[in-house]
Amino acid sequence: MADYTYAYQGSGQDAARAVLKDAPISTKAAIELCNHLRGKRTDAAKAYLERVIKRQEALPFKRFTNGVGHKRGIAAGRYPEKASKAFIDLINMAEANASQQGLATDLLIKHLAAHLASRPFHFGRQRRRQTKRTHVEIVVVEAPGAKRKAKKATKTAQPPATKKEAPERPEEEAGTSRSATTTPAAAKEKPETAKEDAPGKQPTPKQAEQPKKAAKPKPEATKKTAGKDDKEQAAPTPGAKENAQP
Repeated sequence: MADYTYAYQGSGQDAARAVLKDAPISTKAAIELCNHLRGKRTDAAKAYLERVIKRQEALPFKRFTNGVGHKRGIAAGRYPEKASKAFIDLINMAEANASQQGLATDLLIKHLAAHLASRPFHFGRQRRRQTKRTHVEIVVVEAPGAKRKAKKATKTAQPPATKKEAPERPEEEAGTSRSATTTPAAAKEKPETAKEDAPGKQPTPKQAEQPKKAAKPKPEATKKTAGKDDKEQAAPTPGAKENAQP
C-alpha cells in the first residue's frame, strides 16, 4: 500500500497523528463528525461518541441535511453508531502515539478530516452497488497549560567488579607456607592413625598438643606381690616343727 499523505500542513513538532485507511463507514457521517469534534479535547470527544452510540445524544447534521429527520433540541440529526466506534479507535491510536512521543495526557484535536476512498463493488446479488470507504486522519497537540510527566532517570550500566590480586609474599614466608601445607597422601594417612588411637572420637588439635601422661602402675599388682611375700614368711619349715615339739 502506498504511503498516506496527510492534508495537515502545520508543523509536526509537539504533535501526534494517526489515520484510518479504507474504513467501512459513511463518508457523509464521517464529515459531520469531523466538523463537530474538531477543536475539542480527546477525553470530551470520546465521551460524546459514547453517548451517540448509546443514543443518548444525537449528532447534528449541518451539511448533508437531505432526508435527515429532526431530533429534539436540534434540527437535522442522526446516531451514526458505526462511524462513532471507528472514531473512538482513531482517537485512541492518536493518544498512544502521543504518549510514545512523550507528550502530555491532556490533548486537543488540532486537525480532523475525512476523505472519500476507493469504492469497490459488492459481490453476489449486490453487484453494481458500491461499498462505502473513507479515509480519516487526525492530528492532536498538547492542550494549553498541560504538563508533561517527568521522565524517569535511567540507570547507567556499571562495569563489572574486578578481583584484587593478592600481593606477592617474600621467599621466607613462601617457604614456611609450603612446609606447613601437607600433601594429599599425608592428609589421607592422618585420619587412619587417629582412628587407631581413638576409634570413638578423633582428638582435637588442643588434645594433640598436650603431652601424654605416664601410665601409673595398677594397685592390684602390688597387692598380689605383697600377699605372696607374707605367706612365704608365715609358712614354717618342716625341721622347725620337729624341734618345737617336746
